[in-house]
Amino acid sequence: MSELCSVPRVSERFAQSNALDEDIARLKYVSGKREEALRRLGIRTVGDLLLHIPHRYLDFTRSWSIEMAPIGTVCTIIATVDRIVQKQPRPRMQVTEVSLIDETGVLQVAFFRQPWIAQQLKQGDRLAVMGKVEFAYGFKQMASPHFEKLEEGRAAGTILPVHYVSDGVSQAWMRRIVSGALEVVGNPFDPIPARLRVKRRLMSNARSLRSIHFPSSMAERDIARRRLAYEECLYLQLALRLRNDGGLVDVVPYAHTAGEHLAALKQALPLPLARWLWLPIAVRRPALWRPRAFWRANMPIRPALCSRRPACPGRF
Repeated sequence: MSELCSVPRVSERFAQSNALDEDIARLKYVSGKREEALRRLGIRTVGDLLLHIPHRYLDFTRSWSIEMAPIGTVCTIIATVDRIVQKQPRPRMQVTEVSLIDETGVLQVAFFRQPWIAQQLKQGDRLAVMGKVEFAYGFKQMASPHFEKLEEGRAAGTILPVHYVSDGVSQAWMRRIVSGALEVVGNPFDPIPARLRVKRRLMSNARSLRSIHFPSSMAERDIARRRLAYEECLYLQLALRLRNDGGLVDVVPYAHTAGEHLAALKQALPLPLARWLWLPIAVRRPALWRPRAFWRANMPIRPALCSRRPACPGRF
């Protein structure tokens, strides 16, 4: 009975694994301009989308109030838009100033040469900004921080990924598309065997992909990144090994033996060599890596007045 029940599960995992190579057009929310924007980013398949790793994260688990935000450090502050003002201090220089308020104070945020921000925001919007906090003219300030407009009902204490995007797809839509791709892929087969994962303390493939995009903590993000980096290095080493083995297919191995050439060399020398000098020439290269006792037995006794021992090829 267990064998019959396992067949659908195996076939389902095969389908989920094959979904990684399918075109992104089959995903939910991907059509029209969004599909064109993803292809401009080099994303062709579902696997490419899941390996489009975020380049930064908005950590709302460590958000600060405006009053408690330390000056001179990079912080995440969640506040409400109170006022938006556009200024032009000099020609071809536009500044959009946004005043953010919360229960503790006021934060002045300045965006340079980004006039479209005034059209994206309005009074009453809940905003999360991440940048370096400065103090000037009696207010705490941020200059050109990374910001995210929070949706209604989004719970504080979450971590939002920030992907590289293009015109036609926003950060919010990218998160929806990635979330849909994770649902389609589900739990695919893991290319790294379970025994090796346990030995190296690695996440599974499915969990690492989910944790790198939507981590519950920054520590989980680091563990997922370590798993993906290990897999990438493993593929690179295997590819180099295959290329190296492919270049040695027609090469016939041969053994290095001491023969008439060594005898001719010894006769051509004006003085006879000590045993510890000519021995490495007569043996193969691996013999140089001998135990220290071997070389001590074949080396001459050090003179009492000699401050340095003769160089030995077997001692490194």
